[in-house]
Amino acid sequence: EVCFGSWGCSNNGLVPSDTYAINATSQDFSLSKQEWAVVGIVVGVLGIVTVFVFLMWRRDRRTISEIQENTDALNELYQTRDETNKELDSLLKRRAALQEKPDWWTEGTDTLVEVESTEEQYWWVLDKMRESMAQNTHISKLWRIQNSRLWAYYLFHKDERLSRNEVDPNEQYVWHGTSHTDPAVIYNDRLDGFMMQTASRGFWGPGTYFAANAEYSKSFSFRPKNLEANADRPQGNDDEHEMLLTKLLVGREIYLPMTSGLSAPPVDHSTGQRYNTVVGTTGESTVFVVYENGRAYPNFLIRFYIGEQDQDR
Repeated sequence: EVCFGSWGCSNNGLVPSDTYAINATSQDFSLSKQEWAVVGIVVGVLGIVTVFVFLMWRRDRRTISEIQENTDALNELYQTRDETNKELDSLLKRRAALQEKPDWWTEGTDTLVEVESTEEQYWWVLDKMRESMAQNTHISKLWRIQNSRLWAYYLFHKDERLSRNEVDPNEQYVWHGTSHTDPAVIYNDRLDGFMMQTASRGFWGPGTYFAANAEYSKSFSFRPKNLEANADRPQGNDDEHEMLLTKLLVGREIYLPMTSGLSAPPVDHSTGQRYNTVVGTTGESTVFVVYENGRAYPNFLIRFYIGEQDQDR
């Protein structure tokens, strides 16, 4: 019988091998320096990973919290904006009821009122078009725009913002083409009409552009053949165009070369106030650029074609 000091002479029938002739519980598990170094590296890496995960978690929590705060603030602003728009709409409606309408407006609630060729306005508009367009330009349909709220908003800018600041309104008739956008988006609006927030960037930055020459705006005219079936006016022929003859409050203007980085007119150092309108030249036409809403009223929507006159139109 083999006896071992740590096990005694009996091991429940188990006989240890010659290789492990000692009690397993008394084995030496000490690590070498290299092994301890590896353990230290592993523990260090785990610590770094743990700290990184914690920091990321805390950052994500902070980001989520900031996003929520931002969302709450935006919702509050949107609610305030909606309430402001409702109040503005109510005030414009009330002002429109009190405001005198242009003498040439007719009674009724329609925004678009067709002007017949027997009316003086018809020929006045046609003559104005032919000042810069070919003499074989013909009107197939002409509508007067009678939007009382837009008119009230326009007069508000004219009377309160320009006149009270002792600025000459400097009203001018100018042209505006809407390209692929139906002009109805402008003349049916009840708050702003021409909205520079939706304007694309042009030669003088993002603004609403108007032209002195009808020929220039023709390049940006709307094609009524693309009208939806439920539009407020009939679809046009393939050769027909539409654009707006607009009344613009030019105010104090400054002539500038093309400056695409503009987002507002520069300051007039003699008064300390910004100019109202930037004026420039392109396409052999004077153009007017405004950077705020309410400064233009769409007087007429003109559908026209160029070529031999068609008596059926």
